[in-house]
Amino acid sequence: MAPSEDPCVIVAATRSAVVPVHGAFKSLDAPSLGAEILRALLADKPTPKIDHLVIGNALYGGGNPARLMALMAGIHCPAQTVDMQCASGLSAIGLGAAMIQSGQANWVVAGGVESASTRPLRAYPTSPPTFYDRPRFSPGRDPDMPQTAAELAAECGYTNEAQWDYAIESHRRSQHAANQRHDITAINGIDQDPATRELQRRLCARTPSLAEHQGYRVDSSTTALSADAAALVLMTRRSQLPPNLPPNVLQIEAFSSAQGDAECPPAALNQAVHQLGLLPSQYDDIELMEAFAAQAMFNRQQLQLPNDKTNRQGGALARGHPIGASGAILVASQFHRLNFNQLGLCAIASGGGLGVAMAVRKIS
Repeated sequence: MAPSEDPCVIVAATRSAVVPVHGAFKSLDAPSLGAEILRALLADKPTPKIDHLVIGNALYGGGNPARLMALMAGIHCPAQTVDMQCASGLSAIGLGAAMIQSGQANWVVAGGVESASTRPLRAYPTSPPTFYDRPRFSPGRDPDMPQTAAELAAECGYTNEAQWDYAIESHRRSQHAANQRHDITAINGIDQDPATRELQRRLCARTPSLAEHQGYRVDSSTTALSADAAALVLMTRRSQLPPNLPPNVLQIEAFSSAQGDAECPPAALNQAVHQLGLLPSQYDDIELMEAFAAQAMFNRQQLQLPNDKTNRQGGALARGHPIGASGAILVASQFHRLNFNQLGLCAIASGGGLGVAMAVRKIS
């Protein structure tokens, strides 16, 4: 999707804190959590009627949680739920933007919501039922994500210590930025990401191993925690902007999705970023999803992303990974951080060998 003569813009964005599973949001299912953020997003906004709601979600277990979320928030519009696993939230924003640019809608709310705490149990209809944690990502060899990360670490030579140091820096940046965040709407009194902490090598060394390959491992400290969160943006065409909106507008410059080896999702992310048609050096700020330290290290190395511009306020290793919402959190963060005329990149990989990327520019 390239920008038309009347490009799509984001005029508001917010998110909840990212709360580890069974934490402060454990009593809120996905529609309830999303409805809280939807009400906050639209509060006191002089906007016309919302035409469509597009929500990314991976764990709800069926149905259409986006529609429930809209009705709970008192918003009466068509609503659809998108499942692209980790990339669901960012894909939902891309789909909403496409609706606007094609003339199907004037105002769209898009983003993602996930409640790992209340997700339903899932099982295959065997006798007795065979319960599973995640669906299949590949018809062939289908290793769990920690195993693919451990294999990637072995292939690239990312030692345990190097992965620990990456995670430690993510937490350090997130702690440093705790009082500078403007993207979080408080729910249940939580207005900071509680998983962020002072992390040190000796603590990392004590965390349990999740997967190993040829002496390289992935452990709890180098893996983003399962979490609950919601993140939403409000979009319209640039020509539809009412004069009384706050002067904070983010223009979507380009959106891309790509596929690659189902056993190596980070490679697809690299391809999606290249398809945007911009050089890493052109971006002023980069939000890169950190599902695993090894994955993030690989993407940063292969794309040559500048360290001082990438995940300046920490990443998912420090806050957690609410699967369907993680991509939308990247956009909400940049909405509140980019300065006038700065260019931002949001990029996320997904199980099954998929990658999604979006370039945005602050225009006011």
